[in-house]
Amino acid sequence: MKGDAPERTLTAHDRSERRSLTKHHGKAGNRPKGFTLLELLVAMTLTGIVLLGLMAVFRNMLTVYAQVRESRESATQARALVGLLGDDLRTLVRDFSFIGRTGESGERVLRLLEFASGVSVERQEAEPALTQVLVVYSLARVGDEEWWTLMRSERPHPSISGGWRESPMPLLQHVDSLKFYFELASGAEQDFCSVPPGGVLPAFVRMEAVLRHDGGTREYSLRFPVGPPGF
Repeated sequence: MKGDAPERTLTAHDRSERRSLTKHHGKAGNRPKGFTLLELLVAMTLTGIVLLGLMAVFRNMLTVYAQVRESRESATQARALVGLLGDDLRTLVRDFSFIGRTGESGERVLRLLEFASGVSVERQEAEPALTQVLVVYSLARVGDEEWWTLMRSERPHPSISGGWRESPMPLLQHVDSLKFYFELASGAEQDFCSVPPGGVLPAFVRMEAVLRHDGGTREYSLRFPVGPPGF
């Protein structure tokens, strides 16, 4: 009996140490896990870099889209101008005066071309004999815009009875500068033309335009014959 006492005391001590170790490891295992402050800072930095990259890509896509849309609008407006001005000059009425000018002006509206034409955009239902209208091409500044807009307006000639409201129609926007030159049959060229009724008209009208495009400028040069073939 006495020989067994030390063995029982040692065994009880071992069990006490085991219970203490088990309790200690259990508390360590139940400790809540999380990110350190350094890990959070690194994650936020990486997320910010990715977002900045995505914003730059999105911004570039918007810029490209705006440039493509502006280019398409300029091309559409140029085609409309070529067709309309060409028709006006081909159906020009010789019995009325022809006035053309070019150059810079500080005014908000600058009249460039003024002549009688057989093409009426606003009065398509009129009889052919009544479609002779006075056509005016002018540059105008709309609102607070820094660039010009090429306008076309028409009104009945004073010698024609009846009438309708004159309403300028924008043809070409983002115009930085626009000039007309008038080529005579002799080959000479001038930047101002005033032909009385029945006078000798220029053989060609040449237009030099500079348009603002894609943050820069683009130059256009167009040449139109005056009057029908053999006029």
